Amino acid sequence: MPNNITLLDRAKKDLKNSMLILKNADDEVDYDVAAYLLQQTVEKIIKFELSLTGDSYPLTHDIEKLLEAWEKKAQVIPDWLWDNALTLTNYATKTRYGKQLVATRRRLESLYPLVRELLEQVKVPDISSLTIDEMLGE
Repeated sequence: MPNNITLLDRAKKDLKNSMLILKNADDEVDYDVAAYLLQQTVEKIIKFELSLTGDSYPLTHDIEKLLEAWEKKAQVIPDWLWDNALTLTNYATKTRYGKQLVATRRRLESLYPLVRELLEQVKVPDISSLTIDEMLGE
């Protein structure tokens, strides 16, 4: 990969690796690793979208806080994302440090199509025809 990797590029890789881990999972610990990467996918999609506005994004793994910041930018947030914000946040925190297993195959498989759709809806601005002044907002 080139040196100018974006959060969106990383989100795509996280989703791919999460799905591969789940496909080859042979125990519940693998489910938690897949869940962590799924949460990272969503987190990076939101942070990428926030970065497009030129503003900084909250340095948090809390999906609900990120959604609140994203919503302030006049984004319509899918209901499923609000409904699963706590679950996704737990995938980032409890799967890394907790002693109890968090994720299930069934839950992950139900979230993958939704996250994939969210990823496909991200619109990357085409800056190839912009002048330097336009890119700088001048």
